[in-house]
Amino acid sequence: MRQPLKADRVIDARGLLCPGPLMELVLALRANPPRTVIEVLCSDETSVKDISQWVTKSGHELLGRQAHEGHFGVTVRKAGL
Repeated sequence: MRQPLKADRVIDARGLLCPGPLMELVLALRANPPRTVIEVLCSDETSVKDISQWVTKSGHELLGRQAHEGHFGVTVRKAGL
């Protein structure tokens, strides 16, 4: 059985309105080296959709989307070598 991927960094953006969680992710991607795995926790499903679309357009890798009790998680790997 495959182990769940552990994020190198977790951004708790729960309670922020869209586009807050996406902006937090953009800042984290800029500040971290290539191949860093980042999980964004957010309160609304709209942010999950926005983050997923942006990640795909920008060339990063969408690793997963999770629904937790009361919030959502989106896991991303920063593009790079």
